[in-house]
Amino acid sequence: MSEVAVLPKYPIPGLEHLDPDDAALRLHNKKNRAVRPEDDMEFPPYRFRPFPCALYRDWNEVNRRAEIRRRAVSMGVSLDDDRGMQHVEDAIEPFETLLCGVLDHDAEDAVISQLRERNEKELNARLEQGWATTPDGVRAAKDRLNKAVALHAAERAFDDRRLGEHAKAELERLEDAADDHVVEVPEANKKGQRPGKG
Repeated sequence: MSEVAVLPKYPIPGLEHLDPDDAALRLHNKKNRAVRPEDDMEFPPYRFRPFPCALYRDWNEVNRRAEIRRRAVSMGVSLDDDRGMQHVEDAIEPFETLLCGVLDHDAEDAVISQLRERNEKELNARLEQGWATTPDGVRAAKDRLNKAVALHAAERAFDDRRLGEHAKAELERLEDAADDHVVEVPEANKKGQRPGKG
């Protein structure tokens, strides 16, 4: 087996005062800059900032239609032009997006605690409304919501099996009168009247 000799690093002409690795990195950065490669520049280290952050969720039909109309108007597409509207509709992203929070660092890179608290409150509120921090998280959030709804429906179905005939008829009457699903039925007093009704 032969030994591999490591060749010495030679100084780069014009940058002899620098370590050869540092000089090579500086030349690489200079060559690959998008604007004015003749300027010397140091790239600042990357620093993660949690806010502002992007949030994602499935479109609801009302928001999706409004976004399609807004984009059609901004692109100059007539709402009566079916082909143009189809192009606008095809260009819509699969998820509704929202920027959450504001930059909460000052010029010295210190966290501004009041802004951070407000950002975190807003983020938590949005996450409770079904938003997710990643597109993959949209499906997970939807699965959690479906499981919660299924659990409540199962509990309600179990409770409904133990109702008597009079209670079932009363529950049906309440559900027919309500616009939405009845989650909790107030308890009736002995005379069959609900509290607060004369």
